[in-house]
Amino acid sequence: MKPNFLKFKKTILYGLLLMFSFHTSLFSFDFKFEKTWDEILKQYVSQSTKKNIHTTLINYEFLRDDVAFRNLISETESFDTSKLETDLQKISFWVNVYNIAAVNLITKHEPKNSIKDLGWAFDSVWDKPAITINNVSYSLNKIEHDILRKMGEPGIHFAIVCASLSCPNLRSEAYTANLLFSQLDDQTTQFLKNPTKGLIYNVSRNQVEISKIFHWFEKDFGGKEGIKNFISEYIKLPTDTYGITYLPYNWDLNSK
Repeated sequence: MKPNFLKFKKTILYGLLLMFSFHTSLFSFDFKFEKTWDEILKQYVSQSTKKNIHTTLINYEFLRDDVAFRNLISETESFDTSKLETDLQKISFWVNVYNIAAVNLITKHEPKNSIKDLGWAFDSVWDKPAITINNVSYSLNKIEHDILRKMGEPGIHFAIVCASLSCPNLRSEAYTANLLFSQLDDQTTQFLKNPTKGLIYNVSRNQVEISKIFHWFEKDFGGKEGIKNFISEYIKLPTDTYGITYLPYNWDLNSK
C-alpha cells in the first residue's frame, strides 16, 4: 500500500512538491473538464442545513438542463486516461470523476428521496453504470474500490460524495494535482469538525461518535487505533483512550 499523502505535507518533500509544481508539468496538466467542473460547482453548490445536518446542497433541478454540465459529461467521457502519469493526477482526476458521475446519476434518473432509490437489493446503485470514459463503463463502486482505494490514500473518503446528506460536503471547487494535499487536508478537517455528521466528543462518557465512513472503511485507516491516530492529525481531543461509536447515516439527497 502506498503511504498516506496527507502525512507528506509535514515534510520537506511537501514544500518541494509545491515549489516545483509551479515550474513543471509533473503535477499539473491541462484538464479542460476541471475548469468546467470548477465553474459548475461554484454556481450550483451552496452551504446550508437540511434535516439538521450542516452540509452543502446542490441545485439539481437547474443543473439538469445546464448545457455546460452536459458538455462536461462529454468532455469527461472522451478523456484519455493514459495521460494520467502521477498518483496526484490520478487521485484528483478520479475523485472529480466520481463526484461528476454521482451528480450525473441524480440528474439523469431524478430519484425523489435518495440515490439508493436507483437500486434495489439485487441491483445496487453503486454497481450501476455511472459514466463511460474512452468506451469503458465505470460504476461508483468501480471508481471507489478498484481505483481510488487502491491508491492507499484514506483522505479520498472525505472528498468523494455520493449525493447524500451525511456524505462529506461536495467541495465548491474541482480537485487538482497541484492543490490535492491542501484540499484533502481541508476536507478532512472540516468534516471532522462538523458535529452533525463528522464527529462528536461526549465528555461525560469519554466517547467519540464518528461517521460510519470510518466503520465501513476501517481497514483503510489501519483499524480502531489507526482511526484514532488519523483523527489526532486534524483535531485535538482531551484524551486518546476514548471509546468509539458511530453516528446515524442520512441517505437523503443533498438537493437544494
